[in-house]
Amino acid sequence: MARITGISETWVSVTLTQDEIWQCIGGSVLITAEASPATEDGIRLDQLSGKEIANGTTVRYRRFGGTAAIIAREAL
Repeated sequence: MARITGISETWVSVTLTQDEIWQCIGGSVLITAEASPATEDGIRLDQLSGKEIANGTTVRYRRFGGTAAIIAREAL
């Protein structure tokens, strides 16, 4: 299981090379597949909520709120 830490309040992107489940295990994050998301766009992941994301998808993510956030990524 890979983890993403040090998540900022600006959008960062990654393109998946396999089907994955993303789970927020600390804080709160927004994720989206929109090419040019606005600040308020995205699906909110709170602690222990998860989302399945398909191979080839470019995912953009950012911290939601002031608390440090951690995303866990795991291949399906």
